[in-house]
Amino acid sequence: MTRILACFTAVALLLAGAASAQQAPSPAVAPAPAASAPTLPPLPADIAEQIAKANVVPPLLALGRRFESEGNWPLYQATMQRVTALRPHAGNIRLELAAALAMQDNKSGGYEQLLQLKDQGYSFEVAKDRRFDNLHGTEVWTFLVDGFKQNGQPKGSGRVAMQLPAGDLLVEALAWDPERKSLLAGSVRSGVISRVDAEGNLTKFIEPDAQNGLWGVFEMAVDAERDALWVASAAIPHVRHAKGADYGRVGVFQFKLSSGTFVSRALLPSDGRNHLLTGLAVAPDGQVYAADSQTRQIFKVDGESLRSVVDNQRLSSIRGLTVSGDGKRLYFSDHELGLFGIELATGKPFEVKVGPTTSLFGIESLYWHDNSLIAVQNGTRPMRIVRLMLTPDGSGVNNAVPIDVAQPEFGQLTRGALAGNRVYVIANSQKGGYDSLGVPRDVAKLERTRIWVSTLDAVSNPG
Repeated sequence: MTRILACFTAVALLLAGAASAQQAPSPAVAPAPAASAPTLPPLPADIAEQIAKANVVPPLLALGRRFESEGNWPLYQATMQRVTALRPHAGNIRLELAAALAMQDNKSGGYEQLLQLKDQGYSFEVAKDRRFDNLHGTEVWTFLVDGFKQNGQPKGSGRVAMQLPAGDLLVEALAWDPERKSLLAGSVRSGVISRVDAEGNLTKFIEPDAQNGLWGVFEMAVDAERDALWVASAAIPHVRHAKGADYGRVGVFQFKLSSGTFVSRALLPSDGRNHLLTGLAVAPDGQVYAADSQTRQIFKVDGESLRSVVDNQRLSSIRGLTVSGDGKRLYFSDHELGLFGIELATGKPFEVKVGPTTSLFGIESLYWHDNSLIAVQNGTRPMRIVRLMLTPDGSGVNNAVPIDVAQPEFGQLTRGALAGNRVYVIANSQKGGYDSLGVPRDVAKLERTRIWVSTLDAVSNPG
């Protein structure tokens, strides 16, 4: 019954999504009486046309699962083609499109999609997927299988720099203090910011108290020139000291980098929505920006207020955030849609363009370095840290240079910190070890957080 209702809802949402890309009202569907014999609702006669016009991805994916389960490969192909058009960087979706083509014995179409995935650096075990049996037995197939295998091999010279102490810490934010040559780590669970030594030992630097009102630490940014440490903080169930009445509240807090002394905070007024600031960036002029992954907004700190500068509900989830070295452009990553920017002088937005061999899917964090962007991609397979070489005007990517790829120490890459010619990244986020109420599923199974360090010298002047 659940699957039947899900299919019905998916079709209804699909049709609603064709009319509006921003909202898709979900109809209330009452369960049928137990004595009835429910059947799958008939699809509209013009379903292929409706698919081609749809703009809402989740119901399209639900509908696609139905077509796949029924073996309706032409409609599965049509659905995956539409989702690929809406999510062109999503390798997992392009793989499904390739499978739909292969199941119809469309060898050239299947090869074309797989070749693009290989060239983008993806690694999929297509030889074990029976849906691709029709593509076997050719030189092209062997070339693709070997290419995917090579893409999945570890690459790069990075290493684990340190491991933090075991326990219920949930460290999700790092920052680099260039004056004291010290790494800082922020805990979601306790809201404590600690200095980290070379062995991974933590020394408390800033603690939440009645004066600063700090909640959990989700991101940090350093402005050494102004002796400032900026902290993106939020109250969610995972934060042990957060009050239930504050759940969903967020703010950007300022402390002195040298001493940890509290300076100020800018809080977003409670509006009944759940907010979570997971991106933070400081411009050369000291202006601070913060990205809200939940509401698809970007704010600028304006005194003790957060003022919206981006509010686009067509986005999926804003994650990484950084400002160009000349202070002219603000770059941000959408986890599903790729990279975008804003010309700060005019407020004009732009999409960062790439060629067919570059995928910008799953960028969790983003850093500016020497006229390029350092991107941490945890949504790709394999996960990777890459350098994106920009065009002279900063509106496109000329080349994507892998820094570290498919390292065995990579669990779930997340946020990090740039430190000169190095980037430190949390290599095994422990978010998955907590339930929806913020409680550890099993403290004994929480891993020591590994801090990965990649050196950027090797890719400073790629050919």
